[in-house]
Amino acid sequence: MNLFRRQILIISIFTNSCSFKVEVTSQRTALENQIIGSQKALRHDMAMISSVRAVDTDGTTKKIDISQNHETALRAKQNQEFNQDDIFEFKNLGIIGETEDGLLEIVTTTSQKPNIDIPKLAEILIAEENRDRKILWKRIITSNPEIKASDIQQVQKTYAKQIYEAAPKGHWFKRNDQWTQKF
Repeated sequence: MNLFRRQILIISIFTNSCSFKVEVTSQRTALENQIIGSQKALRHDMAMISSVRAVDTDGTTKKIDISQNHETALRAKQNQEFNQDDIFEFKNLGIIGETEDGLLEIVTTTSQKPNIDIPKLAEILIAEENRDRKILWKRIITSNPEIKASDIQQVQKTYAKQIYEAAPKGHWFKRNDQWTQKF
């Protein structure tokens, strides 16, 4: 047998006896990248506005001109960051969960008692967080020319997907009107 045929035989035996496991990791969609970029930009702007460096050379406070919509989005982001520890704690307790449209709700499962006493703070936090998310989604749409107002549901679903992927095991998620825990 000539050398070329021998090499072909060895290669074919080797490749037939070995299997390769190929894992494809998902890449972020353009919309996911735009949402992440908008969030980062807001965090950066919050830091710049609150920075002590926002002072003119003569020592007077520098006025930073931003639009009303941008200021509203910054306040929403600040409020989210202020409330995030409490919301996370209520999620850990199984009181608050995420819906597939990117909003928070009280978790209601058949295993819970019907008269469960939901802390008033949880209800307040849900209302504030949902309001803040809607403001930020609007900001994402208005600050990205590639996204149209009619894309709001896709923005919400993408946001919900990002929340799910970052959530620890045990947090509750509502899909198709059914509450399930992430495992």
